[in-house]
Amino acid sequence: MRLPQQLVVLLIVTCKYSQRWDLISAFSTSLSNNNCHIQVGQRRYLSTKAEEKNQHQPNNKHQKIDVEDEKKYVEKQEISSIDNRNKILREPISYDNSPEGIRRCRTLTKLLDLQRHADNNHFHIPYYWNQASRLMYNKSVCQRIQKNPEILKPLVIQTLGFSNQYIDPQSLSAMAHAIARISSRTRKSIIYSDKLWKVLENNILEAAKIENFDSRICANILWSFAKVNRKSDKIFKIMEIQVLSNLDRYSTRDIANTIWAFATVGYTAPKLFDAI
Repeated sequence: MRLPQQLVVLLIVTCKYSQRWDLISAFSTSLSNNNCHIQVGQRRYLSTKAEEKNQHQPNNKHQKIDVEDEKKYVEKQEISSIDNRNKILREPISYDNSPEGIRRCRTLTKLLDLQRHADNNHFHIPYYWNQASRLMYNKSVCQRIQKNPEILKPLVIQTLGFSNQYIDPQSLSAMAHAIARISSRTRKSIIYSDKLWKVLENNILEAAKIENFDSRICANILWSFAKVNRKSDKIFKIMEIQVLSNLDRYSTRDIANTIWAFATVGYTAPKLFDAI
């Protein structure tokens, strides 16, 4: 059976804009064939209204569960954080005292901290001195050592502890050059300076008996002793012999540094000057 058009429009308007379900019920009794559709629409409308009402009403049960879950999550995070912290504390701190690790120390504090805590031997000491001398280009570092020369005391003491183990000419040259440069930049003698230079002198003399030094090593050693105005006849004598044996391999710069060193300390070397 087909409904009249006016009745359909009235039914739609009533369903959409009226909450008086008694009117819809009246229509439904008169239209038995469409009763199910009207009831379905009514149920759908009521369920939609109920859902909207429930959305605006807080669900205390769910809120209570959310709060409890949040508390459990926070407690779990705190326990995890404590476990990680304890794990870090239990793990031994590793110090990279390789030549590359020492060169990565960009401040004097980091360098000396590494030197104090790392497991060092005579191989590492020249690298510490070399890096310390590089840091002297920073004016604030120079001023810090000028005010407190004992800052370098741990490094000096460790250097003296390996006093008879420095046999590599390159390492001896690097140490002497670095110590001389630090003293020159700070205009102050390093703590225990005499003992330090004595160790260098003895090890250089022993190493010179075993092998020949190249031109750069000889020039650096001579420059270092002259820079701190330390005249050692034994050192300059042995260096004169080393220079004469390799003079043809010397660069202009090395020859200039050698002549300057001999002239600065006032050591006469007629054979060397004649050969040059």
